[in-house]
Amino acid sequence: MVKIRFLSYPVAVGDPGWPNNPTLSFEPFTQIGVNGEAANTYMLHLFNHFGSHMDGPNHFNPTGAKVYQLPAEKFVYTSPVLVDVSVGDDELVTWHHVQPYEAELQNADCILFRTGYARIR
Repeated sequence: MVKIRFLSYPVAVGDPGWPNNPTLSFEPFTQIGVNGEAANTYMLHLFNHFGSHMDGPNHFNPTGAKVYQLPAEKFVYTSPVLVDVSVGDDELVTWHHVQPYEAELQNADCILFRTGYARIR
């Protein structure tokens, strides 16, 4: 049986984002009955650094691949491992945190770290 886990938070207008960056907004596009429109539609503006997201190699490497250039297979995993670590806001995850999971990591094709940082979301 395939298990699907959502790794993102729901996003809403007014949620915090990276300082001085856009966040999320909606713009009405069509309205029922106006100019013969049959539906209400909206333009969604969503900045790539808003909410849970992934940066491609191009984010810091001008010659690196962009996320949309990576094959979808790169994002499907059959043996992920979730590593729970408790770290402070300015603390790095080190081997000390990962070592208790060493046996599980031998066959992992993806490692996810849950650091507790979500508590400030």
